[in-house]
Amino acid sequence: MTTDPFARVPLGTRGPAVPAVGFGTGSLIGSFEGDSEEVALETVREGLRRGHRFFDTAPYYGYGRAERAVGRALAEEGVAREEVVLSTKVGRRLVEPAPGRRGFYAHVSGDVVRDYSYDGTLAVFEGSLERLGTDHVELLLVHDPDDHVEEALAGALRAAARLRDEGVVRAIGVGMLHADAIERFVREAPLDVVLCAGEWTLLAQRAQPLLELCAERGVGYLAAGAFNGGLLARPADDTRFNYLPAPQEVLDRVARIDAVCRRHGVELPAAALAFTRGHPRVDALVLGHNRPPEVAHNLALLEAEVPGELWQELVAAGLLPADVPLPGGAA
Repeated sequence: MTTDPFARVPLGTRGPAVPAVGFGTGSLIGSFEGDSEEVALETVREGLRRGHRFFDTAPYYGYGRAERAVGRALAEEGVAREEVVLSTKVGRRLVEPAPGRRGFYAHVSGDVVRDYSYDGTLAVFEGSLERLGTDHVELLLVHDPDDHVEEALAGALRAAARLRDEGVVRAIGVGMLHADAIERFVREAPLDVVLCAGEWTLLAQRAQPLLELCAERGVGYLAAGAFNGGLLARPADDTRFNYLPAPQEVLDRVARIDAVCRRHGVELPAAALAFTRGHPRVDALVLGHNRPPEVAHNLALLEAEVPGELWQELVAAGLLPADVPLPGGAA
């Protein structure tokens, strides 16, 4: 694991080299009351000023607004396109919202429908290029096809492979929440990369088989959701675990992990980032920021020293399994 968050690292054996830490835009707009496109735009600008050159986005995020914020910021900051790695997604098509419809991004108007068809994928991708202000992207991921596996294999991934063959996409893959579901795609589709959220964290290590499978197949692994939706970033006031109310046993576990971190003089979110980044099979981390001040704060967390004794105490307390890889090879 490189200590420089912006050093380029290989993404598997077929993907492009990417910065070791990317800027995730899933919570950039619409997740919190008062979000606005101008706040989103300024947050991306701050990311660029602080050194971010890898952005992961999707039409679903803020119903197109996150992609527009990335595109506008790149243009207005004058960043050369060749300096930047852009990742976006297909599988959700933007539509006009039905009256009274409130989706995940409840504070902004918009709606999406699932569409993993071949033609739908090409159309969604064209919309993304327009919003991003570019004629190509480095990474194109099929977004959450858990319940649409056959359609995604026959439609979306076939269309993505065509775009890769045409050179408008550098690498293709899937972006999903469930590691076990991703395994089928790795086995059956010509993927270059996967993005898995919330499955290799201080609270969840379900991705270990997937990480090993990706390494065997030369598939790049992007780890997202290191805070499990916010619980590991704000344990005192965030009680949501992967966007749902956290069970009491999870809250109790977080409190115990936090106590261990405090004994070693480490902030819980710093330990969370170090753990996710520290797996030898994780190629790069996707880290979300949703306000300009968060950019500097989160980047500072990446610089924190986390002693091996902290990991050892977590294992001894039963808060981490004894057989998982620990950062820095701590044993």
